[in-house]
Amino acid sequence: MIKRFQFLVGLLILVLTTSFSAYAETSSMYPNIGLRAMLLNEDPVGVWDYEVEGTEATYRAGVLFIRKENGVHFVEVHLGNGVLNGQDVQVQGNTIKFTLNLDGLERVSIVLNVAEDVVLGQATTDEDSYTIKGTRKLPPQ
Repeated sequence: MIKRFQFLVGLLILVLTTSFSAYAETSSMYPNIGLRAMLLNEDPVGVWDYEVEGTEATYRAGVLFIRKENGVHFVEVHLGNGVLNGQDVQVQGNTIKFTLNLDGLERVSIVLNVAEDVVLGQATTDEDSYTIKGTRKLPPQ
């Protein structure tokens, strides 16, 4: 009976220390991504097809490219008539915020939340707010 108890205690200690060290290693490898976001694939890095409800046809649909280089996130919005680069990009867990300049005049603030392979958020201008919905086209490389 005592040996069985010692075995179970030893096994419990092994499991607990292994789980903790896996958590510590994972969080140190990805310091800018929340553990929940990383485990649930809620990191915004990837390629996303998206649609914006209620806006003009030029901006209604496109492809959103989010990448991370040397710890810095970059955003490109590919439209039928060109590419817009995101500015002031901020990522916290599964939320990404950035701004775009349309036609060099209008500034648009974007806030997106990632839940697995779906992105949902808002694009806000001085005049109105628009809903953005999208799906992951390609996972991060």
